[in-house]
Amino acid sequence: MYTESGFEQLAARLAASVPTDPEVRAFRRLFYAQAQRVEVDGQGRIRIPETLLQRSGIQREVVLLGAGEHVELWDQQRWSAYLEEKLPQYDTLAEAAFQSPPRSP
Repeated sequence: MYTESGFEQLAARLAASVPTDPEVRAFRRLFYAQAQRVEVDGQGRIRIPETLLQRSGIQREVVLLGAGEHVELWDQQRWSAYLEEKLPQYDTLAEAAFQSPPRSP
């Protein structure tokens, strides 16, 4: 999930990408086709659209994960499985993440 301004920044980065690259075009189609605006109610809650719940595999319990400029919702069981798979690779992932050139804001 992105704030409106965060979404606009991401859209600007996509607009600056190479439009003739087939993977860029495929990502744009998938990204924009799935994007949905949600409203915050008076108690600060949001309703996740059913299509996104189904696509994400969210059943009942969720994990809200801060991920830099956005937040992610994960089905609790899927998140646990992801952690089990990725935590042993933590050092390797960290090295790869910090070797990449910094992203422009």
